[in-house]
Amino acid sequence: MQVYKIAKATGKANHEVAADLGVEISASVHLASVDDVAANAYINANKGDEQVDEVQADAVEPEAPEVAEEIAEVKPVAKARFWSRVKAHYLQSSPAERRGDIQFNDWVYETDEGSVEADWLRKTAVRDRIGIRELKPERYDDPEVNIAFRQYLWGLIHTGHDRTDPPSREGRDSVVAMLTKDEQADLTIVERNSPKDLIARVGSSVSFNVQAFETGVQ
Repeated sequence: MQVYKIAKATGKANHEVAADLGVEISASVHLASVDDVAANAYINANKGDEQVDEVQADAVEPEAPEVAEEIAEVKPVAKARFWSRVKAHYLQSSPAERRGDIQFNDWVYETDEGSVEADWLRKTAVRDRIGIRELKPERYDDPEVNIAFRQYLWGLIHTGHDRTDPPSREGRDSVVAMLTKDEQADLTIVERNSPKDLIARVGSSVSFNVQAFETGVQ
């Protein structure tokens, strides 16, 4: 039985019937079909003791479809991502500042693109003095800068004095953190465990808001 027939028999609105019977709400919900047994049970339950026979298709003129409320398209808010060499970097706000406290989690801080916190972290003084880097979702165009960036990543992973020293797990994880959650989920086991492959992956899809490394200047 269609929803509009059940609504006619019970005196309820189409969307109310649909909600009660678990039918997905849409502009054409009045035409959605419901199992006859369930429909008749619902009609009887909503008519008290009065038994109502199944409404025949030819006996009822279909109602005009209810006007669906216009649902404004919700666009996702763009996010800005920042990276620090300090895993749990905490930047407390002073009373004179408009921004809130900034807490990095696993080397990364994420906030709305146009937030006060994002604007503050992009300041040259903050970038160069504190060493905060904004993560950009594209590789460096300049091949020489890209090579320097990959060498910087290598230094984060290999912290020993000798190249034969084993890679740092924390250093590796800090490099992995530069990728988005979706990109991290796509990493293969080899890319996670091989510094060379991990650096190739990050170097091909990530850049900082600086062109030089360690010094921090552009």
